[in-house]
Amino acid sequence: MSWAFSLRGPRGSTVIADAPDIIHELTLVDLERIEAELPNLAIAFHKMVARTDAERVQFAIRTLEAVY
Repeated sequence: MSWAFSLRGPRGSTVIADAPDIIHELTLVDLERIEAELPNLAIAFHKMVARTDAERVQFAIRTLEAVY
């Protein structure tokens, strides 16, 4: 999930699979339905996304610190 998706903006991604796989898409409509109908699930989902984003930011910071 990207920040654009969380901010309700346009998003895009490229996925390359090494083997046949099943890909699921979470649309904005789906997310809004989950938020309305299953708020506890939505909270857990958003926490997971926030944690993942925080890890990515920490990695970027460590990388920049190592370079500079």
